[in-house]
Amino acid sequence: MNTRALFQHAVPELENLPQNPKILWYVSAGADFRSVSFLSDRHINNQRKHHGRELSRPDLFVFNGLGKDTDTLISNIRNNNHYEIFSDHSTRIVASGFRALQLNDSIEEQLIISSGYFSESGDYLQREGTQVSFFKVTVASEGELETFNFLYFEHENIDFFNKIILGNHFQVEYLCATREGMGWGNCRKSIVDHVYKDGAPTFYIDRGFKPKYLILFNDFTRDIFIEAASHERHFTCKSDYANYPFENIENNRDATVFKLEYNN
Repeated sequence: MNTRALFQHAVPELENLPQNPKILWYVSAGADFRSVSFLSDRHINNQRKHHGRELSRPDLFVFNGLGKDTDTLISNIRNNNHYEIFSDHSTRIVASGFRALQLNDSIEEQLIISSGYFSESGDYLQREGTQVSFFKVTVASEGELETFNFLYFEHENIDFFNKIILGNHFQVEYLCATREGMGWGNCRKSIVDHVYKDGAPTFYIDRGFKPKYLILFNDFTRDIFIEAASHERHFTCKSDYANYPFENIENNRDATVFKLEYNN
């Protein structure tokens, strides 16, 4: 990956990745790192062995988000050499190696946080630029350690899709949209609505957006996609392809995993 195409300075840890690395892209991610456990080698092997499900580990995790959860998370990772993101009886997730990155001016000047898509856009009018963070995340589970590279962009979902994702910097293997906050949060437009409703009939496939897996919130984004997929000829999809971890162990499963297969 030529990181200088995005950033003012190279990111050595990412330079050996493919030119367009396969990513998990998580919109409105906040401080939710379930996707790391879901795509750990341990869980991938478990799904293959016991359920016949084929998942693949992405080259890179790319998160974006705005708001208090994101601000608090990035501040904690910046100010702690090893910041514990999550811990329970079997799994511990720790972030380390924080580094702030600066986007190239040619990209930065394109980015806009619109009040049409994010209700608190005014809070970001005076910021000097888009905050981008690189860090590593280590998952320790049952004696096994795995480490993943992360980029976290503090930006709004729709504009990030239009300017960065469609800018041919990444190949989205997984789209995760489970915490967009359409009800009680500040998000005014779901990325699933933008792609699979407004983006019909091509859904940006003609521009290279061909995620193989979707991880969608059961409350509303799942139904938007199901409606679009029911009339679709560009791809077929399998629902409930794998079990995504609960956000809260006491609640019912809150997300559905779809696997897509494209016809060309």
